[in-house]
Amino acid sequence: MSLGGDTADDAKDGPWIGRSLPRFEDLRLVRGAGRYSDDISAAHQLCAVFVRSPHAHANIVSIDASAARAMPGVVAIFTGADYAADGKAPIPVMPVPAGALDVDDPAFKATDSRSIFISTQWPLAMDRVRYPGEPVAMVVAETLNAAQDAAEHMIVEYEALPALIDSAQAAHHDALKIWPAARDNIAFENDFGVRENAEAALAQAHLVIEETYRNPRIVVAFMEPRSAIAEVEAETGRIILQTGCQGVHRVRMGVCGALKLPVESLRVVCPDTGGGFGSRTDPYPEQVCVVWAAARLQRAVKWTNDRTESLLTDYQGRDIVTRMRMGFNADGAITG
Repeated sequence: MSLGGDTADDAKDGPWIGRSLPRFEDLRLVRGAGRYSDDISAAHQLCAVFVRSPHAHANIVSIDASAARAMPGVVAIFTGADYAADGKAPIPVMPVPAGALDVDDPAFKATDSRSIFISTQWPLAMDRVRYPGEPVAMVVAETLNAAQDAAEHMIVEYEALPALIDSAQAAHHDALKIWPAARDNIAFENDFGVRENAEAALAQAHLVIEETYRNPRIVVAFMEPRSAIAEVEAETGRIILQTGCQGVHRVRMGVCGALKLPVESLRVVCPDTGGGFGSRTDPYPEQVCVVWAAARLQRAVKWTNDRTESLLTDYQGRDIVTRMRMGFNADGAITG
C-alpha cells in the first residue's frame, strides 16, 4: 500500500491486478485533518442529550420533566408522547432489507404459511423499554453541559419486568409476552433447497454429525462514536442531516418514513466515518430525533454519543445459535 506518489511497484508496466494501488486519502486522515460528524458545528446550534433506560425490560410508569425544564439553558424536552402527538411514526425496521435504495424491499418474503414479523421501533420509548440504553426522553439545551445537567434531573419511574438475555430461549419463549403480535417471537423463517430431499439424504447417509455452535453477541465498537447534526436551510426550508453512516439513501428514507417527510425535504450528508462494519447502515433513533427537533425548534441540533452510550445502543452483531445436522457418504462427501 502506498500513501501517495509513485513507488517502484506503481511504476512497473503491465496490468494493475496484483500490484499495490496508490492511495490518496490516507495522508489527510493520518495527519488529523479528517472531518467527522462531531467535528461539524453550526452557528447558534443546540445540544441534545438522551435520557436512557437503565432496565432491559420495564414499563414506563411516569416521566417528570419539571425539574429538568427549570434548569438553566434548557430549550426543550421531548418524550415519546410528544413524538406521537406530532403524528410521527415508528422507524421502518425489517429483517435484512434487500435493496440499498428501497428499504421497503425485504430480502425474505412472506408466504401463505409463513409471516414476516416487523417490530415497532419508536425513536423515544412509549409505554415500555426493551433494552438497556433505550432512549426515553431527549433534552435540548444551549450547551452540552446544560443538557447533561438537565438530563440528570429527569425523574422516570419504571416498573421492572422479567427479561430474557439468551436468544435461543427468546426464540420460543412466549410467557413474557414481549411481542404479543409475534408468532413464537420469530422474526422470519427461510428455507434453502428442498427440506424433504435433505431429510431423505440424511436418512440414507453413512454418517450423520449433529452439533450446536454458539457465536456470542458482540459490540461493534467502531472508533468514532455515533453523532449527528441537523439544521434547517433558511432559503429552502430543507433539513440537512450530517451523520457518519454507511449509505445516505437508506438513512434518508428511514428518517423520512418515521417523520412522514417527503424525501426531497431532507438531505443526508455523510462526512468521514470512523468505522461501521454494517451497524451504521440503518437509521438510528437519535438521527430521527435530531431532525425532528431541528424542524420543531428551527435551530440546528447536535448530538454525539459518549462511549458508554455506544456500547449500550449501537446496533450489535451475532448472538447466533446454529444447530447443524450433516450427512456424509462413506467417502466423506456431504450428502445432505
